[in-house]
Amino acid sequence: MLVIRLILISFFLPLFASASVVINEIMYDLEGSDSGREWVEIYNNGSSPVDLTGWKFFEANTNHVLTLVQGNINISGNGFAVIVDNAEKFLVDWPNFSGTLFDSSFSFSNTGESLTLRNSDLADVDTVTYSSDWGANGDGNSLQKIDGQWKVGSPTPGAQNSASTSDVDVSESPEPTSDIGSQSWPTEPQIYANAGEDRNAVAGADIKFSGRALGLQKEPLENARYLWSFGDGAGAESQNVLHTYHYPGDYIVVLNVSSGKYSASDRLLVKVLENNLKIIEANENYIKLHNGSKFDLDISSWFLRANSKLFKFPESTLIKSSADLSIPSSISGINVNNNQTVDLLYPNASIAYSYSPTPNIEYPVSNIAVAEPKPTTVVDSSPEVKDAGNSASDNEENTQQTASVISVGQNNSWGLKKWLAIILGIGIIAGAGLLIIRRQSSV
Repeated sequence: MLVIRLILISFFLPLFASASVVINEIMYDLEGSDSGREWVEIYNNGSSPVDLTGWKFFEANTNHVLTLVQGNINISGNGFAVIVDNAEKFLVDWPNFSGTLFDSSFSFSNTGESLTLRNSDLADVDTVTYSSDWGANGDGNSLQKIDGQWKVGSPTPGAQNSASTSDVDVSESPEPTSDIGSQSWPTEPQIYANAGEDRNAVAGADIKFSGRALGLQKEPLENARYLWSFGDGAGAESQNVLHTYHYPGDYIVVLNVSSGKYSASDRLLVKVLENNLKIIEANENYIKLHNGSKFDLDISSWFLRANSKLFKFPESTLIKSSADLSIPSSISGINVNNNQTVDLLYPNASIAYSYSPTPNIEYPVSNIAVAEPKPTTVVDSSPEVKDAGNSASDNEENTQQTASVISVGQNNSWGLKKWLAIILGIGIIAGAGLLIIRRQSSV
């Protein structure tokens, strides 16, 4: 039995030892401006692929997040990957680069500092402490590791290092552990901070941030102090916090943890998007959501509301980009009729989207015979149209009233003429009578 165990151990031992990722090339001081152009190459010197999900690049006392830009998150055996400060600027400098590329956020010291590659458990995988005394300081060269020795040569990002034997060999220079110029590095043990992974969020929605602190022996650190800076001017103090971004944009979130005399920090990127999540269908069987953005969205702790009932989405509920998600009524407990409104709520209970289905209206058929069919009138509910309709009615009514007044006026005018004619006739007769009387008196 012991022999079998020894055989199995000897068989699997090479596999366990075959995967080791190391820092292989450092471009810390370029010709001209360094801003956004610095990079470091890593190399898997084993035969098995290594998954870099959750790995961090530790520099300037910060665990920098690695965001895959191109290539595969799994670095193959004897494969390379490049970690850059700015992917766009790197691709401008190296337009023919087609290898695995990670975007991060750092700024190398031109005099020297310590660089550490950490796995997803924040365990140190490889550390290099370089110095400007090694060379490659602004002359267009990079520091390259060849056969365990650091040399200076022409940069080879994502490819086999090219430093020749005629290049400067810095392997005999001890890696500094104290002051080099004005730069110094702590030699005491460090604690670790983990702010979590990069994420996408929706403007107006609460986002939950959960920090983690590890002690000197990578053990969970109790009673640590957690300070958050959310990148929009706001901050908070707690291990687990909620924060709301009101406007779309890219925000760098920084977590600082401290315990006694020890401290550490970590950061992540939050991409805040406009709300493109909406309800597109609701019935008695299901409620269907649609994610109109090009990113997967986390809708943990969001709500659906209808008929005075609430359904809360559980933790880690994701909806894929440009995809639909149907929530069965058997799960949500919400049955929607045709004339009911359904609300999608943010975790803070404010409305993210309100869905109002158009009801199917059936008009009753009348049995009363109509002599002449009347044209259908479409009435706009806007105040202007309502006012215009009232004005038309008023005008019609006023027209009828005016017509009546005119008719009465016309009748009254004819009666007056009649009376004037009678009076005039009486006057003429009376005048004629007086004239006859005077003539008879004179005779």
